[in-house]
Amino acid sequence: MAKPDGGAPEQAGAAEAEAVERLKQQCEDTLTRVREQALVGATSDVDAGVKALYEAIKDPKLPREFVRHISGELKGLDLLVNMKATDQALRRAVVHAQADRKLERSQEIAAARGFLSRAMALGANEAFKHAAEMTIESALLTGGVKQTGPTRAKPVDETPPPRSLAKGERREYKRYETPVLTVAVAGKSFATFDWSMGGMLIGGSTADEFPSDEPVQIELSVPGLSRPLEVSVVAVRVEIRKGGIAVRFLQLTPDLSGFLRRLILNRGVA
Repeated sequence: MAKPDGGAPEQAGAAEAEAVERLKQQCEDTLTRVREQALVGATSDVDAGVKALYEAIKDPKLPREFVRHISGELKGLDLLVNMKATDQALRRAVVHAQADRKLERSQEIAAARGFLSRAMALGANEAFKHAAEMTIESALLTGGVKQTGPTRAKPVDETPPPRSLAKGERREYKRYETPVLTVAVAGKSFATFDWSMGGMLIGGSTADEFPSDEPVQIELSVPGLSRPLEVSVVAVRVEIRKGGIAVRFLQLTPDLSGFLRRLILNRGVA
């Protein structure tokens, strides 16, 4: 009498493991594509990619940690693409305003307001909203062909051309050197030189951990005082003299805001 094939369960297990790895790789490939689309403000493409990934990570076979990693990045990318799209629409609005194309200007301002509204709902800070509203006001005040000299709408010392709203470090927040925060990323730990409600300067970190313009998921904590908090950041500057990377928070979530405000209050600062 033939004995049952004991290798069948092992083969089935190996096949399932391979299927999971293929699914993980597909998710990573899609995530890479969505990152690239977010950086150029392709909202429709990002929306489609985000929806596809959320469907894919519903598979119960995927490891929980992997699902958390993908989900965390998707939230940051959704915010990033709407900030980028706001910036691009406002730049086009200013160009149309300078050429006295009122209809096109109005259409771009309407689009920008839509993107701005979504960005704020996703966690964009008030500084971003203020900068966008100032650019809208500038576009509405600008009329006629582009002038080389002053006009009634654009007198001497006119508002400078709109800067990128989705990139660069913002200095609206007071910076603190203490307490020193611990930043865990890619299996490594770093300490902050300083931090604020908008971002941090992370000592000893490099572009290996924080590639330019690429959202990165980190764990933020204060040793002995708090449990790690998952945060999405993006690099904005390499600090050569101090040796580190300046990053900004992609989304000032209620958890992150509460965490930082408690640290500030504990310092005795109003």
